[in-house]
Amino acid sequence: MCFTWAQNGQSFHYLHNKQPEGNAKSLDNPPPNYGALKRALERNPFEVWYFKDKFKSLEDMSATPEIYNNELVQRTTTKDRLQNVMKKALLGQNIGVTVMGGSISAGGGLINDFSDIKGIYYRVFIDWWQKTIQPFTGSSIELRNLAVGGTSSNFFSFCYKTFMKPQDSMDLIFLEFSINDYILFKNSHPPWAMSLEKLTRQLLSEDISPAVMFVNFIHGNQNVAECDNLENNGQTMLAWHYGITSFSMRHSLCPNTGNKKFPAMFSSDGNHPSVIAHAQMAMMIINSVRYALRGSIESSKQGFHNLPSHDLPRSVYFMDDQGVIPVPLCYTLITPDVTSKFFNPSLSVREIDNVGFRQVKDVSIGFHRITSGAVNPEPSRTDGYGGWEAEKENSILKLQIDLPFGGLLSDNVTRAVVIVFRSNGYGGKAGVWLEKYKPGIVVDAYSPFGHTRLTTVAHHVTSGSHVLTIKVLRAGKFTLCGVMAGAKSVPYL
Repeated sequence: MCFTWAQNGQSFHYLHNKQPEGNAKSLDNPPPNYGALKRALERNPFEVWYFKDKFKSLEDMSATPEIYNNELVQRTTTKDRLQNVMKKALLGQNIGVTVMGGSISAGGGLINDFSDIKGIYYRVFIDWWQKTIQPFTGSSIELRNLAVGGTSSNFFSFCYKTFMKPQDSMDLIFLEFSINDYILFKNSHPPWAMSLEKLTRQLLSEDISPAVMFVNFIHGNQNVAECDNLENNGQTMLAWHYGITSFSMRHSLCPNTGNKKFPAMFSSDGNHPSVIAHAQMAMMIINSVRYALRGSIESSKQGFHNLPSHDLPRSVYFMDDQGVIPVPLCYTLITPDVTSKFFNPSLSVREIDNVGFRQVKDVSIGFHRITSGAVNPEPSRTDGYGGWEAEKENSILKLQIDLPFGGLLSDNVTRAVVIVFRSNGYGGKAGVWLEKYKPGIVVDAYSPFGHTRLTTVAHHVTSGSHVLTIKVLRAGKFTLCGVMAGAKSVPYL
């Protein structure tokens, strides 16, 4: 439907699509005060943001204008999508911000050094929005943080929708996978950025046409900047190809040919980014949104019309028919929030036999500091996992999985069946197979650090009920955290 309002003698028209319930603002509400909003946007963010008493300039954050300008790379496609999101804000509609990533976005490092994670990059951005944008538009940000420590983009390709509630809106999406994807795929044969491309295409194809942005940190090794990540191994190509705006720390810390230590840029664990790195990232996001909103205000003088959507280009790292996982199915007990009872699997999984496995739930990942009994507790790290866990050799678990018939797919479709498990320093080995699809695979759950691992058990699995068997072959902790299925064989997991 089309509606009109008048401001300063000028008529504004907007073709309004139906919004999720609870997200749309009444059309009877007046438009924002553009003059006051523009003045708020022109105000130096250093004067109002969360760190205003700590960082008052780029120099305070160990950055220079030259470095900072090179680290924020705007690209047309995302700028168009972001301006469309900003037009929603000008109409007083709430904006859904979704975060997907690993321990950095979950709060790793910051929660060790502070009592909360209020200084994490996306919360600093939201704090600025609440002070600068919301008072003049009525538009608030609704955060959905899906980050899970030690988890890469391949897991989210299957499971991100299982974490979304019906009322959630993904208008602006931050993807923080440049470190975890590099660590997971650096010894693999296919292109290392293939998994991130699959997830990116899925998100860009969402009906709401979200603005997707890459958030790229540098990890440390005892405060030594480790400059290799996915950015220099395929991700930059994806950013250019799909028009993804990127925020990066590379120019601040790299190249680090002399293995120089940067203690100010890493948390006390010497690995995760420090509050300074999060502040730099937050300021880049703030300025990107400032410019987009100012552009939307100017374009609104000709009426509220969405910028044209762009068809997705051909895939970079695989054949186009492998570019997304159609109708991905996911049953997982990995969760970004152990305090929530929300559970929305898209795959039916049922235990039918168990010898030696026990069910675990709400196992914290990393360090958590949660204030108990507080009326309004400060934000804290909440990512964790559950599943079936065994340590003794010859423990056996059998699960029935039901792959649906029909729907959007033909009845004769075949799928790849995938398991997800957590690796650890005491990891054991397990044999995993699907009845009628033997010989199956052997999975090693050992790694120096905890990671979320995906492994394909069988390809070309037909619709119907199947029995998945897990048998511990070498004593050690093995935790099965879920089962997934893709519509086709899914390589390189």
